[in-house]
Amino acid sequence: MVGEIQIMTVEEDQVSTDVEQAHNGDIVDMRLIRRPENVTEANLADIFAFQLKGKAVFCFDDKHWYLWNGERWQRDKQKQMLLRTAEFVREIAKLAVDAGEPNIARRVLGFLSAQKLENLEKLAKPRLGIHLTDFDADPMQLCVENGVIDLATGKLLEPGPSMHHRHAINSPNRFTGSLRQHKCCGATAASWVLLTGILFIKMYITGLI
Repeated sequence: MVGEIQIMTVEEDQVSTDVEQAHNGDIVDMRLIRRPENVTEANLADIFAFQLKGKAVFCFDDKHWYLWNGERWQRDKQKQMLLRTAEFVREIAKLAVDAGEPNIARRVLGFLSAQKLENLEKLAKPRLGIHLTDFDADPMQLCVENGVIDLATGKLLEPGPSMHHRHAINSPNRFTGSLRQHKCCGATAASWVLLTGILFIKMYITGLI
């Protein structure tokens, strides 16, 4: 699912042309496409990009989409973005029908052709752009299989899309609590993390991962 979308109705004199004001998290108030003639590639791409915040980013360095899997960012190798774009168009059309706007719905469904879906995806890219150097940029955070270790405090943090982790260290055991509470293969977890962290950085710099 792209994300739950809800419609808010507004009066004509409340309409804003500011995209930021036309969205609130995952709630779309449809002001950008309040009339059939407002259903354009640019407006739909704006709504789509806001729906994808924290769910997808586009890297202009390697020309790939990356999708958030709940733990880290993964390259979209199976063209899932095209499917998400089609799903988004269908959801917007359904919302328009539910709101009693069949003309808007018909106009939206006209964007289900392969070319128009690709255009929507292309227009959303600059709004969700990222660089390869933005990934794994915090030297005091280490992404492991069940979270993110704060190397300054030793605490295990919940992973989040804003951390921009792409690579993870596979540990023999899953970390819990903090480094002080964890033992790994007879060595302290802190020593293990330091060693694997150094190896990870070297492998990343040399392009081995």
